[in-house]
Amino acid sequence: MEKEELPGVFGMVSRFVRNLPGAEFAEEQLHTVERRVLRELKQRLDGIDERRLPTPANYSPAPIITADEGGHSVQVVQQSGLGQHPGELLAELMDRAMDQDRAQAQLYLFAMILSELVPDEARILGALSDGDSHPLLHLGIGGPIGTPRVVAENFSTVGKAGRVKLLEFTPAYIAHLRNLDLLETGPEDKEFEIKYQILESDRATNEAAAELGKGSGPAMGIKYIRRVIRISPLGKELWETCQGFIHEEE
Repeated sequence: MEKEELPGVFGMVSRFVRNLPGAEFAEEQLHTVERRVLRELKQRLDGIDERRLPTPANYSPAPIITADEGGHSVQVVQQSGLGQHPGELLAELMDRAMDQDRAQAQLYLFAMILSELVPDEARILGALSDGDSHPLLHLGIGGPIGTPRVVAENFSTVGKAGRVKLLEFTPAYIAHLRNLDLLETGPEDKEFEIKYQILESDRATNEAAAELGKGSGPAMGIKYIRRVIRISPLGKELWETCQGFIHEEE
């Protein structure tokens, strides 16, 4: 009777020993070892409590937010339930939602948003906190007529204005802040003409344009799409809520 093909590493070893002297005996021994390993593995798996899930290495429990009666202060306390089943975590969130008021819900939202930011992104938010706009540039590919297809976004001078440390990551920072609804964009501002020209001649913009232009085709070209970036209503509300804790710039 033909033997069943062994999986994985056992299969590779099995195919190798078939070419050796005494192959039939060696392969039978390999089958015996495989059955023993699989039996032991099953016993170990059966001993695991299926109601508990392993904790991922990068797991960070959601903070518990407490506020004073006036809703003017907030305390962030990490949950202790490491390894909780997702259903238990969801149930806790649902229970907490029933007990909190609007001010506490807002503080919890702001705390969770801020937990997703890196310091450089906070610097950009601070640079825009006064409500002023900054020039924003997207790169598109298109022909002489029609709307270009946007292929690279969020080149802006706001990174320099915010004195971010990783200036080359400004487009990624802006994209993340926009995804969190902390920033919004607007149409081109003619008052930024000089700043747009500076952006269009910036090394990072030129390198991106040159790379994109390689595969654009003879009838297509790189188009500069001018916009502005500014803080959103949500971002402004978050900033004003945290204002008392923010150190003034030197």
